[in-house]
Amino acid sequence: MQLTRSFTPKQYADGLESWGFLNFKGKSPLFASVFGDVFFGARNGIWFLDAFGGTLVRICRKEVDLQTLLDSPEGQEKYLLAGLVHAADVAGIRPVGDQVLDFTIDPVFGGPIEVSNLSVMDFVVKLNLAGQIRGQIRKMKPGATISHITVDGERL
Repeated sequence: MQLTRSFTPKQYADGLESWGFLNFKGKSPLFASVFGDVFFGARNGIWFLDAFGGTLVRICRKEVDLQTLLDSPEGQEKYLLAGLVHAADVAGIRPVGDQVLDFTIDPVFGGPIEVSNLSVMDFVVKLNLAGQIRGQIRKMKPGATISHITVDGERL
């Protein structure tokens, strides 16, 4: 299975809509990981949106540096979660079309980071939901308890 995915400019824009708490000014999406993390190009370097961690960080200066980074086993594991992607593939969990891998129970809510907790989801939906969740929990104090989640007015 390939470790990266490409989407349309509209799909990136729609998926990033809920990430307004981060600064994407001057950054253009290059491609995404199979987990929906997004790599951006900008005048001042290559940036990585870690959808799981809710962070946007500059990881290198040029695209050639990014290629070198992602060609290394360490870079593939850190930025592309290669081991988990390969394990998902062996288990028959494979995104197709506009899908990416996602955690059935988000690790921020205690879901395990393992194949048994993986599913596929539409890229835009996954990225947008991750942004909504990260946007809300970033304001919480460490150790805060989440008692429930509400989706479309329904308590889960």
